[in-house]
Amino acid sequence: MELTKAKSYLEAVLRKERAIPFRRFCGGVGRTAQAKNEGSTNGQARWPKKSVEFLMELLKNAESNAEVRLENRPERGAMDATTAWKGFCRTWARTTNEFPRATVD
Repeated sequence: MELTKAKSYLEAVLRKERAIPFRRFCGGVGRTAQAKNEGSTNGQARWPKKSVEFLMELLKNAESNAEVRLENRPERGAMDATTAWKGFCRTWARTTNEFPRATVD
C-alpha cells in the first residue's frame, strides 16, 4: 500500500469512518456494519486507537528516513531492506544415549 493511502486509511480509522477487520484474534470482538465494507467474513471489526497512533508515528518516521536517504543517494528510488541471518538451526533429534547407565548384575 502506498504511503498516502495508508495514512488516509489510518486517519479514517481514527475518525471511525472505516474499521479494521479482526480475522485471527477475534474472540470477544463485536460486530459492525463497517466490517463488511473492509472484506471481513465474520463481520467483526474495531477501531484500535492506540495501535493506529503508533502506526502513524511509524509511517512518519519511515517517510522522514526515506527522504534523508534519497537526499544522500538520488540514484535510488526505494528504501533498502536486508533480511537477518537465519543462523544455525539443528533439526535432527538425538538418537543415542550419551550417558548409558551401568548395569547391575
